[in-house]
Amino acid sequence: MDNPKNLQKLYTIMNTSLDWTLIRTFLAVAETGSFSAAARDLTLSQPTIGRHIAQLEDHFGAPLFERSHKGHLLTPIARDILPMAEHMRVAMDSINMTTRPQNQLSGTVRITASIFVAHFILPRIVAEIRGDNPDIAIEVIPSDHTENLLRREADIALRMYRPTQLDTIARKLGDVQMAAVASRPYLSRYGHPKSADDLANHCLIGYDRNTQIIDQMTQNGIPATRDWFGVRCDDGALYAQMIQAGCGIGFCPKMILATDTNLIDVFEGLPIPPLEMWIAAHESIYKTQAVKAVWDHLTRSIIPLLS
Repeated sequence: MDNPKNLQKLYTIMNTSLDWTLIRTFLAVAETGSFSAAARDLTLSQPTIGRHIAQLEDHFGAPLFERSHKGHLLTPIARDILPMAEHMRVAMDSINMTTRPQNQLSGTVRITASIFVAHFILPRIVAEIRGDNPDIAIEVIPSDHTENLLRREADIALRMYRPTQLDTIARKLGDVQMAAVASRPYLSRYGHPKSADDLANHCLIGYDRNTQIIDQMTQNGIPATRDWFGVRCDDGALYAQMIQAGCGIGFCPKMILATDTNLIDVFEGLPIPPLEMWIAAHESIYKTQAVKAVWDHLTRSIIPLLS
């Protein structure tokens, strides 16, 4: 349906007596690929999802999905509807954020952070926030993926890179210094490496599919290969726990040393490039009192850890 007249007709149809709830259901099915997954995401029953889609198909006079072994696939008209439905979602989310109470230290604030930061840095800070603001509920989303601030997948994001999303307020909190870290029991058993060259004689903890550690070691003149790492894992929380358990020497943010006195920086000043840490929020909710209170507390708490 790439004819301009047909597209205009479609816009007109979508803008007349069309319930947002039905469009939200359509988006959920389109993105998850099944009625059952959409039902879980929206906390609705599968028959309700089916009724919503049937209502939309009656409205448009055409089927929106085709069943296949890969799930529910979009029909041509559904593919035309999809970008307009996404625009409707952005508009609805913007309205919801704008109409949130601006001057109340209450409500729910959703924080997303990397898996490492969520597990090892945020718990203590969240406890402090709750102590100061008991009427603010905190939801934490541990994720190394990018959550969409506009769609309110999160209210505040802590990211290891500069946010580029439009309409976002962002502030750099500092640089996350990286370190080669080992537990005291591991070093007592296997000895303390005297130089970077000694790393080849130790058990190293590396990533599985992620090549970041190998790439950085190679850039610093250390000819590392995947076989150097006797233990490999891409999950940030489990990775840190394996260092704590004495599985070997691992590479992680130096901040972990402040939360666990059992860990030691094996090489002070090892030239590992730092990561930037940024805090971000969508501009439409940044100044709401609850979000601002949590933002300010996160900022005050994290900056000293980076110095």
